[in-house]
Amino acid sequence: MTAPGARPAGEPPSPLLGQAELRGRLSRLLTADRLHPCLLFVGPPGIGKRGLARWLAMHRNCDEPGAPCGRCWSCRQIDRGAHPDVLEVLPDPEKATPVIGVAQARALMGQLSLHRSHARTRFVLIDEADRLTPEAANALLLTLEEPPDGTMFVLMTGRPSALLSTVRSRCQRVNLRPVPASELGGWLSDRGLADADWLAAMAEGCPGRALSLAEGEAERWRSVRDELLHAISGEIWAFFGLAERVAKGDKADKARLAGEQAIVLDVLERLLQDALAHTAGRPARFHADRPEIVAAWAGGLGVPGVARMGLELDLARQMLAEHVNARLVFDALILRLAAELGGARRAGAGLGPPAAPTPAGGHDA
Repeated sequence: MTAPGARPAGEPPSPLLGQAELRGRLSRLLTADRLHPCLLFVGPPGIGKRGLARWLAMHRNCDEPGAPCGRCWSCRQIDRGAHPDVLEVLPDPEKATPVIGVAQARALMGQLSLHRSHARTRFVLIDEADRLTPEAANALLLTLEEPPDGTMFVLMTGRPSALLSTVRSRCQRVNLRPVPASELGGWLSDRGLADADWLAAMAEGCPGRALSLAEGEAERWRSVRDELLHAISGEIWAFFGLAERVAKGDKADKARLAGEQAIVLDVLERLLQDALAHTAGRPARFHADRPEIVAAWAGGLGVPGVARMGLELDLARQMLAEHVNARLVFDALILRLAAELGGARRAGAGLGPPAAPTPAGGHDA
């Protein structure tokens, strides 16, 4: 469960940005009592799944006409994550690998056996539902198939294929669309944020991601990027030193370590995208401050090399999701990248050792 008042990472604050068409459709179905009792919200981190789920609970349980008003007791409590009838389930951060375990599933079913205290409809919001263990998912199957009267489930994930098929089959899938870059860029500009167009491009339609970048993540991202480029430009021991730090890092802070690994993969993916754009005569979108690196990578990799490294990135993400030893994953990935780049890897030699990354902002999932 999540603590009252906590806003999970990766979700933009109310009012929601984007999803207007989807909210309209959900509102009509909810008003007509035709909404499926088990929904599966699918979208990348930061797109607003948690915000939309809370909005739906507010819509149903608002104390005023014209729901959701956002001002009444119910709306305010739901928006804070503190309503007694809106149960929020998150991966257990105390686990070595954060998962939603069978003990949490049984505790939830115990809460569902109690009478509602205030709401017309109880909501159960399960974030990162792909982290349900098989035992926890199986414990919930009958409840998902026949929810208690007056109860709705909203499961949220960026990896629907990682859910058990028996769970997916009991839910109605709802896809969240990325916010258009022009709308997101304008929203960021209205908030007085610099580099709004770059932030919008980097966020790829996810407002929570854009806010994380604006609040310190961008500096951290660039620092990790320059560290990576500097390491690849040097001797082989530097490759392994980087891989060891990214794979092991501060194990006491699992979220930060996972975030560091995600940044390395994201930096590489966007370097590949910019290299491909360069070969097509288009400007770099993500690394415009490092044009010499982009040009060198485009020349060293070519289109075939970009395609091969893209597959390697997909494989690395899959192995990390399956809890393969991270040191082995990053050793193999960085060595393969250096081999594919050949002499082009030396382009980052002039960057010098970067400063230590700054702490991340609070909106990345």
